[in-house]
Amino acid sequence: MVAEITVATPAGRAGTRHVAYEGAARVDGVPGTASPVEIGFLDTAGSVTGSLLPTGRTRDTLDVPGLGPVDVTLIDNGQPLAIVAAGRLGATGYESPSEIDADQELRDRVEALRLVCGEAMGLGDVSARNYPKMTLVAPARHGGTLSTRSLIPRVCHQSIGVLAAVTAATACVLDGSVAHELATAVRGTDPHRLRRAPLRLLRRHPGPRRGGPPARHALRAAAHRPPPHGRGRPRPPLRLGPRPHRPGELRVIIDIHGHYTTAPAPLGHWRKAQTAALTDPVRAPDPAGPVISDDQIRESLETNQLRLMDERGIDVTVFSPRASFMAHHIGDFATSAAWSRICNDLCHRVSELYPDRFAPGAMLPQSPGADPATTIPEIERAVRELGAVTVNLSPDPSGGHWTAPPLSDRSWYPVWEKLVELDVPAMVHVSSSCNPAFHTTGAHYLNADTTAFMQLLDSDLFADFPELRLVIPHGGGAVPYHWGRFRGLAQALGRPEPEEGLLRNVHFDTCVYHQPGIDLLLEVIPAANVLFASEMVGAVRGVDPRTGHHFDDTRRYVERANLSPADLAAVLEGNARRVYPLLDARLTAQGR
Repeated sequence: MVAEITVATPAGRAGTRHVAYEGAARVDGVPGTASPVEIGFLDTAGSVTGSLLPTGRTRDTLDVPGLGPVDVTLIDNGQPLAIVAAGRLGATGYESPSEIDADQELRDRVEALRLVCGEAMGLGDVSARNYPKMTLVAPARHGGTLSTRSLIPRVCHQSIGVLAAVTAATACVLDGSVAHELATAVRGTDPHRLRRAPLRLLRRHPGPRRGGPPARHALRAAAHRPPPHGRGRPRPPLRLGPRPHRPGELRVIIDIHGHYTTAPAPLGHWRKAQTAALTDPVRAPDPAGPVISDDQIRESLETNQLRLMDERGIDVTVFSPRASFMAHHIGDFATSAAWSRICNDLCHRVSELYPDRFAPGAMLPQSPGADPATTIPEIERAVRELGAVTVNLSPDPSGGHWTAPPLSDRSWYPVWEKLVELDVPAMVHVSSSCNPAFHTTGAHYLNADTTAFMQLLDSDLFADFPELRLVIPHGGGAVPYHWGRFRGLAQALGRPEPEEGLLRNVHFDTCVYHQPGIDLLLEVIPAANVLFASEMVGAVRGVDPRTGHHFDDTRRYVERANLSPADLAAVLEGNARRVYPLLDARLTAQGR
């Protein structure tokens, strides 16, 4: 698949070109306007099934248990899609996503149809797969071409994914298709022109729109303009396998900081029972852990992290247990060991269900006063058995009372030795605060980031472990803002400059939620030491009223920073592959 992307780059006063962000393009359901981004998707036909129309027909009538004969269009133009008239399943096609998600009978009908469609498309038993995606269509009510409700595959997307939109738009111009029957303004278009005619898709994030009709699901496609000069020539065949990588070129965008904050409810129930059992053993939960189905995992992700990853163009997330749930201060080492095992196993299951979207990280069974070396068996299990590419290590298991020795203390050395042996980095990340003076995400997290850096600056840790790699999250806390202070302290303590003494081993992420903060981070810290991250869905989930975008949409900030193409590629991908070698190996094995 090839995507040709056109963005406006007007010339400035000095004649140099820059990306234009402001413009008059509007997306239904999204506040404000912006400069349009035109994406032409080429060589998309048969992305999974090997054929644009897997059955060779634009319309099939399938016999579905409990429903009888159902007309569908089975199509694969970037994504396998089954398109069905919403009315045939007892829906209008204008329900809100929440209404569809709450209608279990409708979702059961959709799933019964999906299983039959999977067989008809040659995909076999798709009960454990996330394709084909299901698209319910109806005539557009408020302009546009077609109203869609896209299920991915069992929960309703808040709008529609890019490749699902491409595939649905293609179906609109195929005579005889279910979509063509209901679409407006496109009948009579030659479908053969689609191969070289880009879909014009203005894509930003769903959100409330003040005024105007609620038409955020109307597919607005203009897939029929003549190709630019030179695009009509035959294209080379689609490559099978990874293509050569050029310096500064992006292959995948990697978010190195994600937590399972949306885990199914049984996980939290199990933890409450475990905590209650500390004073009332009768209430102890099943030591085997909570019962959580694969469908519960899918539902918890497909409307949350996966949806946002798709909307924001994030390919892979390093996914670890919810940081505030680690709560090492609760109970003793046995409590933390059992909790860590269950949470790490769950993140492993996520990575097995979505191997191309999530790489697992692991929490450690730390406990106040316990020897750090007691965490080593879980480190080995997580890396060797669960495929973890990193671990989250807290410098303060006490939850805000700071009773643990500094990270340079010899008691930590067995942990550092094991991480070096396994070639795995650690993210230095505390958990919830039980000290009322420190708000967990607003104070304790940032305090810990800053404290950890100072502990490392005032030590010889990396002289003893030159291959150890640590990541300090949340942009390094106060470190970039006070870089001059830390340089001055290093001088006063007789330590080398931080760039010389620490930055071979210490890295920072981009979980900083405004443009000036990201600009400062990337101006002070070398780009080679900054790794893209968003911590989505995390502590700050709202929309910034000043910009109309989510605070944690950090890719937007990074791409607006003054980075060269090579540095931008390093921040979004290259640095993560270098600092997380097991992640790089995982992606390479996938052909990425």
